[in-house]
Amino acid sequence: MDVREAGLEDIDAIVALIESRRQRLADWEPNFWRKAEASADMSKAFLPTLIDDPASTLLVAYEGTLLGGCLQFKPTFVPPVYDPGGTTWMIDDFVVANDRWDAFGVTLLLALKAKTIEQSPGQLIFPVPFKDDAAMDFFKQQGLSPTTMWWTMNGSD
Repeated sequence: MDVREAGLEDIDAIVALIESRRQRLADWEPNFWRKAEASADMSKAFLPTLIDDPASTLLVAYEGTLLGGCLQFKPTFVPPVYDPGGTTWMIDDFVVANDRWDAFGVTLLLALKAKTIEQSPGQLIFPVPFKDDAAMDFFKQQGLSPTTMWWTMNGSD
């Protein structure tokens, strides 16, 4: 398995992977994760800015020519009333193909840890849909713990 920082040549594969995830999210919670009609085009325009942003890292994991996962993270602000004991890293997207968390998820999480170790990692924060049993199980197995649940209300309530 090959893990590396994403390049422009990875954009189409990343967009395809993220789009499949967006559809699944919309199926689980259509109000909160309603996919924008032009989401793929917006991602194609936005992802190169992440690749060029020195504060952000976008990793990809391949098995042969198959993109099996991507992970985007960056340091984030923590209100001064909290002290996690180091840098807080926000994971914006962490997507793996076919729920292969045991392979691609582990590989990407280890790569993230290796990239952040020199910057005194204090905590990782990222959303995981509570209906995503495979991801929830994976993160629990990695010793991570859930801390927040978001509640939504549709506009007609």
